[in-house]
Amino acid sequence: MNGDPGASLALHIDFAEGGNGGEVRRLGWGGQEEHSVWSTGAASTLRLPPPAWSGPLTLEIDVDPCLAPPVAQGQLLALRVNGVQAGWQVIGGPSRVRCHIPAALLHDGAPIDIELHHPGFLRPDWFGRAGEDRLLGVRVFRLTLAPAGGESAPPGDGFAMLTLRDPPAAPAASPGPIATIGFGPGQPGAAGLGPFWHTDADGLVWSAGRLCHLDLPLPPEPGPIALRIALAVLTVQDLLPSQRVCILADGVVLGQFRLRGETVLCLAVPRELTEGRAQIRLSFHLPDAIAMRAFAGADPQHAYALTLDWIALERPPARLHAALALRGDDMEDRPPLAASARFLDLGAEELRAAVLAETGVKPAELMRGFESLGDNCAFGLAQRKAGAEILGLLRFANTKLRALLTGLADSFKAATVAGDIDLTLHSEGNPREYMLGIKRYGIRWHTLVHENEAEAETVDREQKIKLGFLRRKFMEGLRSGRKIYSLVRSEPRKVAVVMPGFAAPRVGTGHRGLIPMWDPPLSYEVPPPPLSVAEAQTVLLELNRAGPNTLLYFVPCTRGRASGTVELLAPGLMRGYMSSFVITPTGEDPNDLDWVRVAANAWLLNRDARDAFREQGA
Repeated sequence: MNGDPGASLALHIDFAEGGNGGEVRRLGWGGQEEHSVWSTGAASTLRLPPPAWSGPLTLEIDVDPCLAPPVAQGQLLALRVNGVQAGWQVIGGPSRVRCHIPAALLHDGAPIDIELHHPGFLRPDWFGRAGEDRLLGVRVFRLTLAPAGGESAPPGDGFAMLTLRDPPAAPAASPGPIATIGFGPGQPGAAGLGPFWHTDADGLVWSAGRLCHLDLPLPPEPGPIALRIALAVLTVQDLLPSQRVCILADGVVLGQFRLRGETVLCLAVPRELTEGRAQIRLSFHLPDAIAMRAFAGADPQHAYALTLDWIALERPPARLHAALALRGDDMEDRPPLAASARFLDLGAEELRAAVLAETGVKPAELMRGFESLGDNCAFGLAQRKAGAEILGLLRFANTKLRALLTGLADSFKAATVAGDIDLTLHSEGNPREYMLGIKRYGIRWHTLVHENEAEAETVDREQKIKLGFLRRKFMEGLRSGRKIYSLVRSEPRKVAVVMPGFAAPRVGTGHRGLIPMWDPPLSYEVPPPPLSVAEAQTVLLELNRAGPNTLLYFVPCTRGRASGTVELLAPGLMRGYMSSFVITPTGEDPNDLDWVRVAANAWLLNRDARDAFREQGA
């Protein structure tokens, strides 16, 4: 192809209504509008026809980012050409984006695949744009592809000219933790808090406005950075069951979460936003913050939404880059890398035969390849009912997310220290069961031994020895990287205290109007929210400190997924769907076989992913 590289050979695409944009649009686009088309979600794709000339090209795209000033002030736009990143830019308004495409990225006579990555997409109705619940990135007006070096018409009124910056430099530092920053009195992060934070008498750091900022120091070496943010949100029974929390980095959205209770979120900061920077500004947009003026003794200027505990910065290993690149707020229904929905309609006998034929392993033996991380005993009971009676550190433990992360970070060392382990009797049951607990982690273990079966001193001695053994086996399993670790959240959260600084108040109407009331104490249960990708990502990071481990986390059936289905979201990260997490130790439950189905589907996906990884020479 040696055509004239003149302007007459330029390819022009018009995304206005009636234009030719529909011929090149592929995935990730909204409906056609009068002058443009919106990209939706984290990425959108175009396929351009082969150019009528050879040599390097210049690509120009007229775009307008979805913003919500003064909160969301920019959209990160990165372009990939035939699978290779060609450049990036943070766009703060209508812009003509120019990208140089070297000839080495082109394939003679083949179409050109363009990917627009816009990970800072946002849902506008969280920012006051009522009724607009689409997930918008940038809207595209026009595109021109022409020989490099040619002149182009100036952009339209109000459009700035932006040339994409080169891709970020290669990582220069080894993976691992960088720093954990606390924000309480005297802690390093306190100096970086903006004006709309409040530290109470107990040292808790509260967001005190609907938009709060903090400055976070960055390491000097280039490379990907993951943030793990430990926080707890304020909820009120029947009034505010959850908080909307939007987290941004330098005005670019990292995630929009609907949270209940305490959690730890993992957020990957795009490398483009940290390149050459000594610090980055994190912002918390909190539209549901509760004004304190209705409560006695409260600062009327404060509007509380969450408490911030700590933020950990770390460099993830290369094998987790794809898993952490997923935006963890579950806003978009992203297609998985692969999915398996085998065995769903088979009865018990047929299921056993089909699993053995497909995997070469009997269901009971297959279930031994999984280890439960909690936060309850559901998966452990499923293993038992499938015939797999195995020893596992957390198999019969009540392990909340924060407790699990604390234990993993500490390698569960307290499980080997007798003085750190308490033996108590369960508050319910007749006879009552002995329970082990480690306050350092906030984890409680079932011993399966009752008060009428053994003396407390004997149980205490034997169970502490057993716990130390289970901890050693758990750490050996992490280092081997052979198991699939399962994470289930299914127990309701018990809430006893609603407002900070009060014993257990509720708001009621008395003869003096709206006043706090303490009698009777306010206590209630909140159904647990499904685990989010961001919560699974933070567990995945901890699991992979010791070896290349895989996490399977469970969520209720949604979006048409059938119980027993498993999705491979990224190498090392799988999501399983269950109709119910309730399982009894004996007898039959309607979903007993679904645990086997989901384990078999996860086993197949993990096997195929490992085979593909080896074939690529990784």
